[in-house]
Amino acid sequence: MPIDKKYGAHVMVGSPVKALEGAMLTHMVILKLESFEAAQTYFNLPEITELSKLRKSITDGWATIVPCDADTARIVDSGYFRES
Repeated sequence: MPIDKKYGAHVMVGSPVKALEGAMLTHMVILKLESFEAAQTYFNLPEITELSKLRKSITDGWATIVPCDADTARIVDSGYFRES
């Protein structure tokens, strides 16, 4: 998508999926960005917010940001995962 190129997001997975155990949705998209902070910025962009409204109106999906292994301890220590 042009918006992904504009902000440096790379589609790592964009595919139907089949659960081997448990329940899950039928499709998955995984984007890779330069950093955890870049992913937060990307997710909160006005263009992405508008696309999220569309996604929410037609799917029961969800969105999350997952830090890379090297950043996990730093992100956990920052308090990001604590309940608000």
